[in-house]
Amino acid sequence: MTSYDEASALFTHSSYVESGLDQAMESFAQALTLRQLALGRLHALTAAAESDCGVAAGLAGLPERAERHHRAALEARQELFGSESEETAASHHNLGGALEATGDVEAAAEAYADALAVRRRLSKEGLDDTAAESAAALGRLKADAGDETAAAALFREALNVYRHTLGDHPKTADLVMSLTLALLGVGEEEEGERLYQEVGGCVHLSPPFQQLNLSILESVLEGYLEWLRVVTGTHHGLKLSKFCGGQV
Repeated sequence: MTSYDEASALFTHSSYVESGLDQAMESFAQALTLRQLALGRLHALTAAAESDCGVAAGLAGLPERAERHHRAALEARQELFGSESEETAASHHNLGGALEATGDVEAAAEAYADALAVRRRLSKEGLDDTAAESAAALGRLKADAGDETAAAALFREALNVYRHTLGDHPKTADLVMSLTLALLGVGEEEEGERLYQEVGGCVHLSPPFQQLNLSILESVLEGYLEWLRVVTGTHHGLKLSKFCGGQV
């Protein structure tokens, strides 16, 4: 196999054991160097290798390195494909993930917003999984920043897509719960409770989210996780800390 094929095989291996990921990063780096020498910086395959290096670095917990690769991929793709292309949008989104991991939340939100804007324009009838992915990522940052109104609109946009394209799926379930919490955060308890019932809820959610005591919230999330187990057939692995600021 070529270096790049070897890297791809390692990268897609489901276990992502540390040694395998290290090998993948090394092979991707070799592929990138070879492509830069043989094809130059402004080539689709070189840009793809930059992107692969960025994804691998992100998985390895090296967000600064991931950011460098995604910026390089973005610059190349903008020149190669223009600003209104899925390749460019994907690099905006990937850069957002790297920036978020470095803690630069403001820049991450801008990158996700850039990806979402392009993907909205490219999507047909508004039913595009990639646009939904960017909307959900931006919504998460808005929710973390306390802008529950903006977060709810973004989560609702993504959820409408996933309901049509994915149906019962962990991504759909995540968005149902994220939207529920955002709606409760702005006092829209009726719609929040209706959404919660979709995930098998049995707790009456009448007070605003900020006033929910931890035992009630835990019951809500346990109902959600049980629904996920039915959908996926396995334990989804989510933790309460995802919804409680990491303090549970």
